[in-house]
Amino acid sequence: MFADILVPPEWNKIHGAEWRPLASELRDQFDEMGVDGMVDTLNQVLAADEEQDWNDPFLYLNHQ
Repeated sequence: MFADILVPPEWNKIHGAEWRPLASELRDQFDEMGVDGMVDTLNQVLAADEEQDWNDPFLYLNHQ
């Protein structure tokens, strides 16, 4: 099964998959390689993950 590392809700579909530890590990590896763009992107997604309820059944609807 495929899950995009930049889309945390996809990981809820995979039994036993833990998104945050993997995303953090990948961010650290990219940091060691000097890939600043990916480090910045993963930092943004990790920060957004702390604020989001990924179990919201209406996640992709516009909540205005």
